[in-house]
Amino acid sequence: MSENTRTQMQSVSYETVAEAFSEEAKSLISDSAIQETLGTEKIRFENASLLGLPAEKLTGHNTARCCKDLLRQKQPLPFVYFFLCFITEISVWLVPYGIIIEICHYINTKNNAPLAFPTLYGLFLIIGLVAANTLCRQHLLKILGRPIPPQEKPVSDAKKAIARFRFLVYAAAITFVVLAGFSAALLEWDKLFTLRLPACFIAYVACILLSGVHNVLYSSHFLSFFTVGILILSRRPEAEIKTAAKQYLTLRYLQMLTPSHKSLKDLEANAPLEKKMQESLHSHMITQRIYDIFALIILFTLDAVCISQFRTAASPAFACFFALAFLLTCVLLLALISANYILKYTNQPTR
Repeated sequence: MSENTRTQMQSVSYETVAEAFSEEAKSLISDSAIQETLGTEKIRFENASLLGLPAEKLTGHNTARCCKDLLRQKQPLPFVYFFLCFITEISVWLVPYGIIIEICHYINTKNNAPLAFPTLYGLFLIIGLVAANTLCRQHLLKILGRPIPPQEKPVSDAKKAIARFRFLVYAAAITFVVLAGFSAALLEWDKLFTLRLPACFIAYVACILLSGVHNVLYSSHFLSFFTVGILILSRRPEAEIKTAAKQYLTLRYLQMLTPSHKSLKDLEANAPLEKKMQESLHSHMITQRIYDIFALIILFTLDAVCISQFRTAASPAFACFFALAFLLTCVLLLALISANYILKYTNQPTR
């Protein structure tokens, strides 16, 4: 492939990322943050072309995931998102590993033989590999995010830095796996912790659920939405709560207008459009409140069952499941309080 063709493909990939990111982030972060992010991405794509790296390495073969990563970096608590991505990727590998464990258990049971390997060793290997891949990708993005002069020596130095870091990270990952394995053998952790398919599956479901809730919250102006409920529970003045509710409504209207490339001024100048938007948001809030109520009934029941069974079925996986269920109960209760209050203002004019 010629250099011009490669550059053109990467330019198209950058344009795709820029367009998708701008569309997704327009109503969630400021224009200056969007331009800053796109400026860094442009440098990365140019450097990738300079180093002969395929554009897919920057997007991870997934433009939507790439845009989400860029957006979360500019939103509050980005480390929470990346930590959830990390443990979710581990949990994805745990499910097939759990299946392998069950197959080995079945074969060994037939032969009346013990399991040939401690199950924790595979867990250590998965953690090490996922951590190494994550660190290598973050380091690559960091290197490419800084301008690289087109001269031969800086380009060669950048390639060597990337290769050297990758070698060190994977060496550290192997060292971690070996040391963790020795520690598990010496301390007999396999007798204390048993890894089977049910535990792997519960961990996977919990991670997917947490990541899903996190993504939904961060894509729906959750800060301004939950601020309303927090202010109500903390018994703040009515004027302060009303201001928070109005701010949330403004952000939601802006989000709804973004696909049609309109602004709040266009909304104020178009009474039929304003009425349509208000009715749509009002209907959405009513639907959300109904779903919150049904979900809370289920979660309250689940919490009660977990509490009643905790003494007889206590385990790390069960404790994590109960903690997750209780956390979701609190979040949905706060969401119900916020939605119930915001409904009072969804029929009022935006101006």
